[in-house]
Amino acid sequence: MPKSVRDEIWSYDLFISYSHHDEFLSPFIDKLVHRIRATFRELTGLDARIFVDHSAVSNAMLWKQRIETALAASAAFIVVESTSYYTSEWCQKELDAFLIHDSQRKSYYQLLPYESLIFPVRRIGLDPDLQASPDQRRRIQELSQRQHTDLTDIEVGTLEFDERVDRLVVDIASVLQKLMQPDFTSVQQNATAIADLPVTTPLVTTYSGVDSRKLLQLFCDAQSVTVVGITNEGLADVIEAAIKERRRRNAGRYFWDNLHIVFLASELLPLVPYGLSAEFPDKPSALNERARRVNSSKRQLTSLLLREGLPGRWMVSSYGYAPPLFGILFSMPDGKRIIQIHMMHPSRLEADRLNIEFVDRADEYFELAFRDIVETSTDDHEIVLTGSPGIERGSFIYRGSRFRRSVLVEGKNISDWLAAVIIVTWRIGRNGPEPLLQIRNSSRETGKASHPSGYLNLRDYQAASDNEPGVQESREPVVSHATVSASVRRELMDQFGIAAGPSPAAMLDSANFYYPDKENMFFYVLKQEIGSTFQFAADTQMFPWTVSELLEVRRHQVYLNAHAALSSELTARQRAKVAKLIALNLTAHGDIELAEQVEDWAQGTSAAGLASRLAAGIESTRIYKYRLGRELQVVGIAGLQYRTFFKIQMAAYKSIGVAGAAEELAAIEADSRRADAVELMAELYEDEGFITSFPMEV
Repeated sequence: MPKSVRDEIWSYDLFISYSHHDEFLSPFIDKLVHRIRATFRELTGLDARIFVDHSAVSNAMLWKQRIETALAASAAFIVVESTSYYTSEWCQKELDAFLIHDSQRKSYYQLLPYESLIFPVRRIGLDPDLQASPDQRRRIQELSQRQHTDLTDIEVGTLEFDERVDRLVVDIASVLQKLMQPDFTSVQQNATAIADLPVTTPLVTTYSGVDSRKLLQLFCDAQSVTVVGITNEGLADVIEAAIKERRRRNAGRYFWDNLHIVFLASELLPLVPYGLSAEFPDKPSALNERARRVNSSKRQLTSLLLREGLPGRWMVSSYGYAPPLFGILFSMPDGKRIIQIHMMHPSRLEADRLNIEFVDRADEYFELAFRDIVETSTDDHEIVLTGSPGIERGSFIYRGSRFRRSVLVEGKNISDWLAAVIIVTWRIGRNGPEPLLQIRNSSRETGKASHPSGYLNLRDYQAASDNEPGVQESREPVVSHATVSASVRRELMDQFGIAAGPSPAAMLDSANFYYPDKENMFFYVLKQEIGSTFQFAADTQMFPWTVSELLEVRRHQVYLNAHAALSSELTARQRAKVAKLIALNLTAHGDIELAEQVEDWAQGTSAAGLASRLAAGIESTRIYKYRLGRELQVVGIAGLQYRTFFKIQMAAYKSIGVAGAAEELAAIEADSRRADAVELMAELYEDEGFITSFPMEV
């Protein structure tokens, strides 16, 4: 009679591992084995072959000859957990050995990601005061990720005991069926005969909501990832955390071979019936909010990937058809394709989706579906205007365009200028006009306060040109006020969902921003009132500010820049220029004595006392904002707004009527040293040769 598959491969169906230091467990083990044998026979028609070591392992030779052989010849493994189990040298050897077998066999037999050949059984709770070593914590965590059979406080031999053990046997037999077909073909048919117990080892894993820990783990382990979503909210945070962890694991190969993120095209968003109706009962409000969230996610992802991604390995795109699915494809290094399908209920939020997770079919049906979506989607990258400032102040000559992903790359030394807007937003608050600034959380200037800003793009230019025939045909097409206004409207709509303010945006000024190793930027600065009843979404991180807060934030930034300069490797000429600009900034804030110390440092004076004073100043000027229980530290004011704070923003605040602005400007005007510092500082920030001659922001 020929041997069965089971007889040829395995000597034991099951290896039971427990600590012999827990002497009271022996009767329990006997009862457990007895029930397993009975249920296994009824379920499969086969006698269970179980290895149980009833005698303590006495030496390493016995371990090598007996235990290791039995482990390798056992199909599945039961761990009877206890505190003693995790402190027993021999138990840990058994567990470590089978963890290796489990990993190898899962790959060989194509088990699903969350199927396992290790089945933890808990009879007694673990000591909460256990001072576990790193290895012990690793093992505890390994087992905690698997479904336990909880037999604590259950009397042996009772109906409840029998039912729980029966369910365990069904799970074991269901996995063994994959290892030993055709010997276990009767498992599915007989499972319901065992007290109507279902087969609980899942072919498909489902769970509701967003499991950030699981999602992060999959992103960390994957070789390539494709995401097909609607708003893709929160995805930037997961990807940023995954990049950090992947860089920790392997700094040289931290990025994915390919990362493709697909959004539903904007024209299809009104056709999506779910996601926001639970929050917004009227359809227009729901659509506006959905569009804002889409744009916010795109901005965060693009900013993150421009900063952290590798060129050519990522793309953000739009899909303009009814998608066959929403979800994520994780291509793993071992060749597996893990699929997450996201199913959403019409009356629930996108975050409440049902996730259906499984390994792709042998014919790669789902991978091909994702690939088709990617191949038929269109690059959704912003196309920004490039050119140069015109002869007349406040004018910009449009000469071409580039994808946003290719601009402001360090070290490129490209001569193009980029055109952009800064919108000094404000509203009428309880105490009168108040500036509205964001705290940036996913850009090159994370943690800095900023009025809304953005590039002038091709869509703005074309929209304005449609209303101004002949502009594009001009020999030197000057960017028109209509283009700038179109950019302001688009930025406010995309970032916040603001369709219009109480009055049109008003031009304040323009300014150049020089980079030493990247494209220079030309900014149009405008002011725009926001309706006092408009409610900003929490994720925009938009806050009202007082003049005193903004002054303190900027002072904090000056201290940070000065402290950084002390430890920077600068030539003597660079040191003199940096010290001059820092001293002017300190003087503008009224820190005259500290400014003099900085000038002395430029002449070679020891920086020890200066460093300690700056460190104390940094601590005393920290400003925090609070949103949804989170404490957000503000480290400064973004880019051009830092450089032009006294000349443009403060003047704008005064014209708006913001409390304290007129008084601060009057105090500066009354102090000749401060007034002269503000004027000279503005001149130096507009001097390209001066600003680009040293490699740091001051």
